Amino acid sequence: MKSNQLRSLSTVGLLWLGLSAGCSPPDPCKNGECCGRGKVTFVRRVEGARAEYGGIVFAFQEVVSAAPNINQASAFTCPTQQAMITALHLKSNTMVDATGKIRLIDSTHAYPYRVWGTIYNLVEMPGFAGPNYAIRLDKVESVY
Repeated sequence: MKSNQLRSLSTVGLLWLGLSAGCSPPDPCKNGECCGRGKVTFVRRVEGARAEYGGIVFAFQEVVSAAPNINQASAFTCPTQQAMITALHLKSNTMVDATGKIRLIDSTHAYPYRVWGTIYNLVEMPGFAGPNYAIRLDKVESVY
């Protein structure tokens, strides 16, 4: 009698595991579709890349992608992730000075975040020349 109960319990457990593994919710940002309108193409993954946060953009310490004659080191944040970004309470370490140049507020804390995510090229982004990148964030950690 006890072995039948264990067998039934294990069968139910295996069925539950099998069904739950196949029923994960759909990815709302499959292939970067949530990051921009029109054609979106994969550029690369970043894993713990050092970055500055500037409101709607991350500026990376290293070049994200090198298009012909252009070294791109920044990416817009995906608009659908704004609630997640707001909840992280990220602080911008940059300002625009009187001459219009972007400057660090505290140069001793340059690139204060490590960023994990996928970078996409927003191929059909109107009004901007050159490659326009967006990052779908997986994780952001403060370095300092």
